Formats: sequence, structure tokens, C-alpha cells
Amino acid sequence: MKIIDPREPAAVYSIVLWLVTDLGVAVSGALLIVSLGGFGDIWSPPALDFVKRFSIATNTCSMIAFALSVVCFARWIHNATKRAHLFSGGMTISPGWAIGSYFIPIVNLFKPFQAMREIWQASIAPNATGIVPVPVGMRIWWGLWLVRVGLSNANYQVIANVRNLLDIGISGALNILTFVIDVPMAVLLIVLIRRLGANHRARVEAQIFG
Repeated sequence: MKIIDPREPAAVYSIVLWLVTDLGVAVSGALLIVSLGGFGDIWSPPALDFVKRFSIATNTCSMIAFALSVVCFARWIHNATKRAHLFSGGMTISPGWAIGSYFIPIVNLFKPFQAMREIWQASIAPNATGIVPVPVGMRIWWGLWLVRVGLSNANYQVIANVRNLLDIGISGALNILTFVIDVPMAVLLIVLIRRLGANHRARVEAQIFG
């Protein structure tokens, strides 16, 4: 019998959905660069109007999908942290703090990674979490997330202070670069969610079925 926490597939599918909408944002970024003369002449007013509408639509969809993925991921990590506490007495991060640490400046640079690390270690060796190494994929995922946050902040500053067509082109380029970061970051996070889910199921099923 396979016990699956419904929060796990919800988190995975919401991340995939967000990544698809994020592709739309990257495409709109490329269209902005091309339409504003990045590789030739500036497009006609009707074409520019289409690009503007497409950009607004893709960014709106991406923001909605991102918000959904945040909710689904928060529900998953809250439950994963609760289970980790049941498995191990070595946990120092509470379920609420595992979520809240993402939203506190400075703390969000390291505390969310600590929470994920402790969840992983508790799922491998509950009674000896200190000897469990941190997967390379987890370190890369967190590094990519920090880069992604930096790019998003930079893009926000560019958009908030647009002065000319070059600034709009830079924003488009940042959208493309952000998507390039988002793809491996999202894949690694999905892999971590799946592997942690498998580890937790193995422990729960062993307790239930011996």
C-alpha cells in the first residue's frame, strides 16, 4: 500500500504550472527586445501594442501561478516539517518557521535552506541527523533560488524606473535570464519534494506495516 500525501503532487503540479507561465514571460521578454529594435527596425504601432498586451497577460498569469505554487509549497513544507518532528528529536525548525522564514529579510537568505536540510536529514537518519550529508542538488537549488531573487529585485528596479527603450529591453533580457535560472531550480525542487516524500512514506509504511 502506497501512502501519498496529497500536498506533494499539489506542490509539484503547481510548480510545473508556474514554470509554464514563466516561459510565457520569457517569450514576452524576447518579443520586447526584438520589437523595440534589438535586432533591426522598431515594429509598427499595432505590433508593439500586441507585444504590450501579450507581456501584460503573461506576467499576470505568471504572478497568479507563482502565488498558487507558493501556497501549495507552503502547505507541503509545513506538513513535511511536522512529520520530520515526529521522526526525529533533532529538528530545530518549527513548521511555522519553515514557512515564515521565507518572508523575513536577511533570515530568508539561510533559514529556509536550514529547514529543508533538517527535513532531509530527519528523513534519512532520525537518530543521527548530524552525520547525514546535504545533497548537492539541494545546495544548487538554494543557490539558484538566491540568484533568482536577486534577478527579480533587479528587474523590479528597472521597471519601476523606466526612462527609455533601453530600460525596457534590459527588463526583457532579465526575464529571459530569470527563466534560464528557473528551469533547473524548479526541476531540482521537484526532485527534492519527490525524494523527501519517498523517504517519509518509507518510514511511515514501515511503522504501520512493520
